[in-house]
Amino acid sequence: MDLLSGFSDLHRLGNEFIDKHVVGGRIGVYVLDKFQPGPFTTHFVGRSDSDVADRLKKWASDGGFLYFKVKYEPSTNSAYELECQIYHDLKPVENIIHPEAPDGTSYPCPGASCVKSKKDGGRGNLAA
Repeated sequence: MDLLSGFSDLHRLGNEFIDKHVVGGRIGVYVLDKFQPGPFTTHFVGRSDSDVADRLKKWASDGGFLYFKVKYEPSTNSAYELECQIYHDLKPVENIIHPEAPDGTSYPCPGASCVKSKKDGGRGNLAA
């Protein structure tokens, strides 16, 4: 399964490109790449539970990443699950810690061997 199927085309990470290609006020998952041209490399995966365009603009102002792809999700749960799948399967080198469940939820990670998976009730103990 290609985890990045359904993501947008590759776009430069800048406010003008985000305004042109990303709908504000939507839940979404994004992947960031530090280098292009060449094949897209997922250096970081993240999500926004309320406004993926706004979140991407924060990354644009921080610098460090040059390109992005985005995928809208219908719910915070589906966004979290996709973010976790990409985190575990593609192992983005800039993601230092496991994605957190959306605020106010205890959604488990879909990764079967993950400490934040259903096997421990989704509580997650990264020290274990």
